Amino acid sequence: MSVEKAQHWLQNHPQLIPALAVNQHEIVRLLGSQQHAHKVVQIAISDPGLCLALLIKVNSKRGSRSSRDIVESPQAAIALLGERVSHTLFKDFPVAEKTLENPDQSLL
Repeated sequence: MSVEKAQHWLQNHPQLIPALAVNQHEIVRLLGSQQHAHKVVQIAISDPGLCLALLIKVNSKRGSRSSRDIVESPQAAIALLGERVSHTLFKDFPVAEKTLENPDQSLL
């Protein structure tokens, strides 16, 4: 999907995709441990909800109306946001198992 198509989709679908609880809980468990920082990044980029949230957060003031380019990589988003902002985002992020009403939604 092109960046333009993805931006258009995001504009029409402003709600976030919740993270899977297993990913969010593992990230929270590893937060604050410098020796496991790379594992936090690996888990975050494997979860579609967390990837989307990272990209939305970092790109909120980027793009055609800004002199700054759109960030397309979750790894770059984490680096640009910084550890503190990323960790806050991960800790407070909604999880699918608590927010989705229909069990089939989690499977999707």
